[in-house]
Amino acid sequence: ESPPVTMTGHCLKSDGAVFEADIEFSHAKVEDEDCTQVVIRTDTIATGNVATLSLEEEVVADPAGLLTRSQFVTELEKHVHQAVDGQGDAQLLYLMLDDFQAIKSSVGLIVSETILRSVTELLENVKQGDEVLGYYGDYTFTIIIPSHDDSEVQARAEAYRQVIQDYVSHVSGKVIDLKCSIGIARINETQATAEAVLEQADKACTQAQSAGGNQLLRYHVAVAEIDQNSQVMWETHIRRGLENDSFKLYYQPIVALHGEPQQFYEVLLRLSVNDELIAADNFIQHAIQLNLMVEVDKWVIRQSLQSLAQHRQQHPSTRFFIKLSEQTLHASEFVDWLAASLAASSLNGNSLVFEISETVAVDNVNEAKKVIEQLQSLGCSFGLEHFGSGVDFSNSLNALNVDYLKINGAFVENMARDSENQAAVKAIIDMTKQAGKLSIAEFVSDANSLALLWRLGVDYAQGFYIQEPSAELNYDFDDDDC
Repeated sequence: ESPPVTMTGHCLKSDGAVFEADIEFSHAKVEDEDCTQVVIRTDTIATGNVATLSLEEEVVADPAGLLTRSQFVTELEKHVHQAVDGQGDAQLLYLMLDDFQAIKSSVGLIVSETILRSVTELLENVKQGDEVLGYYGDYTFTIIIPSHDDSEVQARAEAYRQVIQDYVSHVSGKVIDLKCSIGIARINETQATAEAVLEQADKACTQAQSAGGNQLLRYHVAVAEIDQNSQVMWETHIRRGLENDSFKLYYQPIVALHGEPQQFYEVLLRLSVNDELIAADNFIQHAIQLNLMVEVDKWVIRQSLQSLAQHRQQHPSTRFFIKLSEQTLHASEFVDWLAASLAASSLNGNSLVFEISETVAVDNVNEAKKVIEQLQSLGCSFGLEHFGSGVDFSNSLNALNVDYLKINGAFVENMARDSENQAAVKAIIDMTKQAGKLSIAEFVSDANSLALLWRLGVDYAQGFYIQEPSAELNYDFDDDDC
């Protein structure tokens, strides 16, 4: 091992006084992690007065109670080995605070450390069951979710993202408004090492931040091959999807838990890149930044009307749920375009239910009210998705005349094992019934949750447990087993 390196220099005390000292740099290890130990020796060294600064102090200053990087990697290696041995897959969340370096520069080191500790407490409160939470360094937290279910993991990641977004702190007259980006990578039999999983999750997180931050992004081979810094490349793929129909529609059934079966499907979007299909959450943020969402929404609606018109020849009661973006909400010509498109397809407006997220609706409440009223005048229905994510979601009910409320999946997933989620879902269902609306539970991932939703009186359910998204409209709505 190399001997210590020593240099003499002038140091500055906190009171502004300058003193001369020997500064010694040497290699050290703290909890099996390499670090540089810095020892400052003043001219009183003979009396044993030595000031020592090392990474050990930095480790102590890390968020308390979490696994260190080396400890977390050890846990991750265990899960990788288990997956390779066929003992169960898992997934890794790589959570990085957005623009935290700027926040640190603004409020100082001590306050930023306090914020990190607050974030730690928030994440620990969200953590469930056997999830493993660690602090990886550089304002990055890592979480192992012991589940192979993409829908379940997506909901868990959203819960972590949401709790960070809801954090607000006031420091010296400044408002600290945190956001985070989360990269998701699978831990399965194809992953040979913990480093490979970390690299994939890191890449996905970096892409999420490059796309504007405050979002989730799953690692995907096709996504990884795209130049992360090239918005031009994304524009090429998205425009190709619009012009050459390399976008693809997928459908997921929404089933009635009470009363007569209804043939409802939610329309989901995929993008074909290099013969692989990419889910919408991996490219939608790029389309938003490129101001292409109105075109994307119109493409989805055009293709949906064609598909629905054909399907209704055999199943005349089928209805499609279609998401609308914030950009389309502000497109003045959209409603007229939709009316013309419905007429051309020979479909009535009552065959469509449009959805926007509760957050978008609340942030654009006047425009949302106007568009909802216009679409309902065409016979269309309207719904709020991710309902319950707002601070006071009762305001959304009072402000917007919608027909359906889709309960935030973060409350639904694992609700059979989480009494707080059960209470939240029950409160939303009761509020929905009192307001005369219909409720939909998304992200239903197991039989126990479905049974509990039925007992609580939710009207409709959707999720991987019922059926994964499919390119075919082939769900048997008459099957009583759902």
